[in-house]
Amino acid sequence: MSATEVNIFDEATARRVWEERRQRVADAEPGKTIDFSDMEFSEDPADQYFRKVEFSEIADFTGSIFQTGNIFGKAIFHRDAIFDNAIFKAKSDFPNVTFEDKVSFDETIFSEAVGFHSNFQDSVSFEGAIFQSDALFGHRNDFYLKDLGRLKFDSSLSFDNAEFRDTASFDNLDFDGNVSFKSTKFCYWTEFEGLAFNDQVSFEDAHFLRCTDSRDKRRNLVRLQEVKFSEKASFLSCKFECKVRFQKVVFDNISEFRFAKFDDRVEFIDVKANGRLLLERNYPASFANCEDAIVPYRLAKLSATSSGDLRWAGHYHYQEQCASNEYERKSVAWIPWHKEFWKRSKNGFLLWGEFIIGRGLFGYGEKPLRPLAWAGVVIIVCAVLFWLSCGLQEEPNCGFGNALYFSIVTFTTLGYGDFRPIAGMRWLSATEAILGATLMALFIVALSRKFSR
Repeated sequence: MSATEVNIFDEATARRVWEERRQRVADAEPGKTIDFSDMEFSEDPADQYFRKVEFSEIADFTGSIFQTGNIFGKAIFHRDAIFDNAIFKAKSDFPNVTFEDKVSFDETIFSEAVGFHSNFQDSVSFEGAIFQSDALFGHRNDFYLKDLGRLKFDSSLSFDNAEFRDTASFDNLDFDGNVSFKSTKFCYWTEFEGLAFNDQVSFEDAHFLRCTDSRDKRRNLVRLQEVKFSEKASFLSCKFECKVRFQKVVFDNISEFRFAKFDDRVEFIDVKANGRLLLERNYPASFANCEDAIVPYRLAKLSATSSGDLRWAGHYHYQEQCASNEYERKSVAWIPWHKEFWKRSKNGFLLWGEFIIGRGLFGYGEKPLRPLAWAGVVIIVCAVLFWLSCGLQEEPNCGFGNALYFSIVTFTTLGYGDFRPIAGMRWLSATEAILGATLMALFIVALSRKFSR
């Protein structure tokens, strides 16, 4: 049937149409699809289309247009339910609907708010769907004023390539199967609260856009609160243009944030990483603000340590210290020609020392090759100075080889005595000896720290 329109103007007619639809469903031949594709369901004041109807065979609503909502209340679908390319033009709801088999809303358009409080016992797909208004999945929404308990998805759920153009709310849900939000766009307020992901979940290439409406800046927030990820959670290459808050989130397995990009503030509050937390190798590549990177890299360090991956634990420790030092330097105006620097000069000088020695020379104990590299630079520079200035008493016209030999002996504080600096080069020799002792100590400490673990 094509473009068939069902018009209901009063309750009596609504009742009659409901009985006809129910009888049609009941009389369906075994193994044959119940075809309601390309139908248009106009406004129904009694909302009686398919309420309490049992679909024993595949129900096909492909391409149908729904001018009214809440027409499937307490319906039961024993086989597949197909709503691909359908259009819901009114505020829609699926209260207490049971889907015992697969259900598909691929490339479906929801023009108004839609709410789901249904029993999904098999896989659910919203691939390519467009939510132009609020999309509410959970126990509290605009359709209910009371707590209706937890909504449960027993099998896989897919929102791949879907687009939420208004509020997207997922509250008090249990996901027992795989959940996928790959390449999904969230254009407005997004909330995940009280969720339990008992299987793998993926937000790969998902895009959380910044709200362009200046009157709704408060809506520029993605909130994950009291969410538990029991299996792998992937935010690979996920992009957050708005503020993100992870609060009381638990990662029991691998959580991957590599190549993720946070263009605004991100908060990790009371987050537990019981499994591996994988972050980008360099925090500026992911975090727009250095202070936001401190806690994530600390969690990643602790998770790597507990799992025995000490190499990555050291790497995350370095990134954490770099972010922390940069944040502190910004907070005290560490540039000497800034007046705030001299108001808190003690902190400023300490941060300068940490930046030069701790980060630049030492790599916070994680870069043992850095002291060696700087040692080579110091030895060669001093050798060149000794050579150009003819700074050795025993050889007024010393060659570069002898200057290099003297520089190495001085740097390592061996002091054989076969060569001595002239009076004008003694301070350079003393400085080189101090730098040599310092860099050698830093190298030994970094090397022992690196391999003792």
